Amino acid sequence: MYPDKFHLTKEQNRCFAKKNLVRLVFTNSRFEGVNTILPQTQTIIDGVNPAGVSINNLNVIVQLKRGLQYVIRGNKALSLKIEQNINLLVARYDSLDPGSFRTGSVTVELGNDKGEWKPQELDYQSEVDFFNNLM
Repeated sequence: MYPDKFHLTKEQNRCFAKKNLVRLVFTNSRFEGVNTILPQTQTIIDGVNPAGVSINNLNVIVQLKRGLQYVIRGNKALSLKIEQNINLLVARYDSLDPGSFRTGSVTVELGNDKGEWKPQELDYQSEVDFFNNLM
């Protein structure tokens, strides 16, 4: 279903992720609405707070870094528990219940005046089944 086009070993994948950590965090931070530039992201990952970057944006970048480091360092096979641990790290300051499956009703803003989208209620067992089939 998802062919491995590059045939990298686990160690090669880890090396790639480590070398590209800043760019991976920078790119993923865009999905969270962070508007830093790549050098600012590098500075934050190096542990320095650049001028003009909000605490919220700093937190997003630091937590994305921690989530990627967790993935890079991990040696266990991917599981729903590991995915929850990643969410616990990444959504630490953005979620009411980080590391847990959504239980309430939510809507997603589509932007550009396209309205909202409401995902269907979460069915834990169907998520487990989907994950197991995917793996």
